[in-house]
Formats: sequence, C-alpha cells, structure tokens
Amino acid sequence: MWILNNILNKTFDFFFSPFRALNPLWGLCVISLLTGVLMLIIFRYTSNQEGIKKAKDKIKAYLFEIRLYKDDMGLMLQAQKNLLKYNFIYMKYSVIPMLVMMIPVVLVLIQLNFRFGYSPLKPGDQAIVALNLNKEIKVKDLNVRILPPEGIEVETPSLRIEQTKEIDWRIKAKKSGTFNLEFQVAGEKFNKRINVENSLTMVSPKRVASGVSEVLLNPGESPLPHNGTIESIEVKYPPMKLMVFGYNIHWLIIFFVLSIAFGFSIKGVFGVQV
Repeated sequence: MWILNNILNKTFDFFFSPFRALNPLWGLCVISLLTGVLMLIIFRYTSNQEGIKKAKDKIKAYLFEIRLYKDDMGLMLQAQKNLLKYNFIYMKYSVIPMLVMMIPVVLVLIQLNFRFGYSPLKPGDQAIVALNLNKEIKVKDLNVRILPPEGIEVETPSLRIEQTKEIDWRIKAKKSGTFNLEFQVAGEKFNKRINVENSLTMVSPKRVASGVSEVLLNPGESPLPHNGTIESIEVKYPPMKLMVFGYNIHWLIIFFVLSIAFGFSIKGVFGVQV
C-alpha cells in the first residue's frame, strides 16, 4: 500500500508544484476541473450511453404526457407509472459508472485532504504532538524521550493520559523548513515529519503503524515499524482556511461544486449522456 501512496504523493507533488507560491484556491480549482473531466471520461466509457439516452427521452416524453393529460386521471396515472419505471432504468444505468468512478475519486480526495484540509505550521505557531500507544501498554511506566530538531522547540513536559493510551507534548515552530521530530520509546527510535512553511504543501498529520485502511488514509509518510508499542504519532495541524467572497468554505464543498459543474458544462463536447 505504501508503494501506491508513494507514487500518488510524488504525482500530486509534481502537479501542485506550480501552485506552491499562489493562493491555494488556484490549485484546488484546477484539480477540480481536471477531476470533472476525468469523471466525464470514465462515465462515457463505462456506461450504456444508448440506454441512458433512450431512458432520458422516455422520461421527457412521460413528463410532457403528465402535463398534457392532467385532466385525465387514468392517463396521468399511467404516465406517472411509466415515468417512475424509466427513472429506475436510468438510475440502473448509472450504478456501474458511479462505482468505477469512486476508486480514482477517493484516491484524489485522500491526496487533496492533506493539501487543503490542513495548513502547515508557520514560524511561531504551536501544536500538540501525540504519541498513541497500544492498549496493552502502561503509559506511566513507559520510557519515552522526545528529541526536537533545530527549528522545533518542545514547550511542555510529557502529559501521560492512561485512559486514552496517549502521551502529549506542546511544540513550537521556530523557523521554516521540514523537520523530523525524533522519539525514543523503550530503547527504539521513531520519527515524525513536521512541515513549517507558508506555501501549499502536503502535510502529514498522522504517521500510523499498520492496517491497510489506516495506511491508505494516511499517505503522507511510510508506516511506522510495527513493534507492538506505538500505534501512531500525530501532529495537530490547524485546518486550512479557504476564503471565498469573505466566507471560509471547506475545500470539499469547493471541489465537488466545481468538478460537477465543469463536468456538466462540457459533457456536450465529449458527447456524453449523463
């Protein structure tokens, strides 16, 4: 799974490299438009286009029939029955394309979440770093040290929370850069990447130890060595603010609105029945 993550990370890093110094909205808009094209192409070649066209024509015809025979209850009910039938047929033709589209779209969403869902730290920012441990570990007895690199300051001693099997520290970013925060846990060394910069970049809030779904959903760093002690290391990055006409809009809303709107606007160019 990490091989797939690594390929996708490098691909999206390359794609977003021209947008690093720009407002993040530019990069989000472009990837939304391209995703709209991708969804359109997938729909075109995985759907029964002729069947969709016929179903849409029937739906239009029965809608017209309902208006035309609104004073004839029998004919209107028959038209409504047929309208419902062809709506189900239309939906049936859309199921397989939607299922196929889900695979690439989910992979795109995972990548975008770690570029537009979180902001990297800036010099002077504070954040909580959490070491999440195996449920069998006794937190208070565990020998743990945190070794900050130059550019990161650890402001507090460890806070050990037995109920959640968690050890927390508060850190402060002192200068821009990409840093590795090192931990010594029961004689073993682990590290966690921390991004401190003002440009668009992929941040990795959590580095996990194992689990296909966990690794897939946290693609920013390679999995931790699975030693039975640490389940994950997490940095609580602030959420990214994307201002649109003075309102802070979640990136997911912007992405879906733009990708769907653009896909529908150019479906005629590709000759796609949707």
